[in-house]
Amino acid sequence: ASSGIVVFPFAGLDEDNTEIGVGLADALTNKLGNIKSLQVISANTGRSLAGTDPAALDSRLGIAYVIRGSIERSGTSATLDAELLDARNGNALFREKFAAPDGNLFRIQTKLAERIWTALAIDPLPMERQQVQRSYTENAAAYNLYLQGRSEMTGRSLNGLNAAAASFSRALKEDENFALAYVGLADVLALL
Repeated sequence: ASSGIVVFPFAGLDEDNTEIGVGLADALTNKLGNIKSLQVISANTGRSLAGTDPAALDSRLGIAYVIRGSIERSGTSATLDAELLDARNGNALFREKFAAPDGNLFRIQTKLAERIWTALAIDPLPMERQQVQRSYTENAAAYNLYLQGRSEMTGRSLNGLNAAAASFSRALKEDENFALAYVGLADVLALL
């Protein structure tokens, strides 16, 4: 029986938004992974399957749900258009716009995660909710640089890893207490 859920990278209208869309999908995948009643497919698999017909995912991989959409940032604001599809029949469980006038993608990500578990009639445990809602920084610029760094790491090329290290370092300049940026930088340095 199908029960998996996969997050495709969020499409962007330009390279910067595309990078943020990949990072946002990875971060959302990690957040959803905190909910034990969801079988979340890895971010690497989500990236490799992006653009695949949802019906093929159900029959080949047992994936029941697909999250996909697009991200647009303009000035300090950000908008995420997202949909949750049932791969077994192609129906959309929801299609919504999530806006952040202040550009805080963490808030958008948290709202989307909550919308997903509501649409799937899942009631996360209090500890799972806390993990999904936990904010590691209130600095939107630091979080966006973190997402960019996660995206730059995905190809594991020397140029990508160097760019990721620079993004994580800039995130730490924005918020020196941002633990995830330290983790990202440590991940990159371990790969270099």
